[in-house]
Amino acid sequence: MPITVDLYTRVIVAGQIAIDRQANLQVEAIDDVSLDVPDGAVDQRVDVQPAPATDIQFIAIHNTTGVGPVSYTSSVGGPVIPLVDVHLYSGPGMAALLGVNPTALYVTNASGQPVTLRIVVGRSA
Repeated sequence: MPITVDLYTRVIVAGQIAIDRQANLQVEAIDDVSLDVPDGAVDQRVDVQPAPATDIQFIAIHNTTGVGPVSYTSSVGGPVIPLVDVHLYSGPGMAALLGVNPTALYVTNASGQPVTLRIVVGRSA
């Protein structure tokens, strides 16, 4: 049975730019991973999804602690991406931003304290 996911995007620059978008996605599976990353961790692996990248409809990565520097890279050796708050990748081709087939992320924490990440993936089964 499909699962409905509502995504909201809002970007407002006073008097210049306004992007307000809502998308309703129908996904077949949700992977929800919470990860405690100790201070000093380097390339701590977190498996994020078992399906091919073409099945991914969105990935949300949230640093619930909100401190940095914390960074991640994809399982295919992509660039190191700094993370302080939330990253949301959605839509066709978005998984390519993380690499060809991102099945895992590698997290590094140099913040001086433990952090908690939440990673949510919506995908076809």
